[in-house]
Amino acid sequence: MDTRKHLAGTINPLEDFLSNCDLIRMDIEDPTCCIPYEEFQLMYLNFCRRNNYAKGIRFNKDHWGSTFELHGLIIKNEKEKEYKGMTKHDIKWIYGVELN
Repeated sequence: MDTRKHLAGTINPLEDFLSNCDLIRMDIEDPTCCIPYEEFQLMYLNFCRRNNYAKGIRFNKDHWGSTFELHGLIIKNEKEKEYKGMTKHDIKWIYGVELN
């Protein structure tokens, strides 16, 4: 493992999640690579609990902003989008990451 990534992961739980979680795949070049914001948030907070990161993490722009920018992840609101065979309406999506 890259030493910088390891160090960043010990300091930043979101960096650890993005770099080491086998449940997700990142691909900022693929326009179909996305996940509903709330689904990502739930997976991330569960990861934090399982890995004994600080309780009370607030998943908001202050928390994810710089890490998402570093990885090229983008949040967009979509009126309507197909996901796992269902149509989702008026929700936030995170582009550049999806379930593996």
